[in-house]
Amino acid sequence: MWTSVELGDVPGKSAAWEGSVRVPKDGQYISLRASATDDRGGSVRQEIIRGVRVTK
Repeated sequence: MWTSVELGDVPGKSAAWEGSVRVPKDGQYISLRASATDDRGGSVRQEIIRGVRVTK
């Protein structure tokens, strides 16, 4: 299941954003998906499956 995360600017840094996500109690891994576009028509999309292991 994918969940959207609202991103905010990182104070004092350019081209940097941050967000938070809640991990379900039985969650073991977090997969990441990101996309971006620029004002000249360029774009990028990246998906990382099981990018982060959750430990408790």
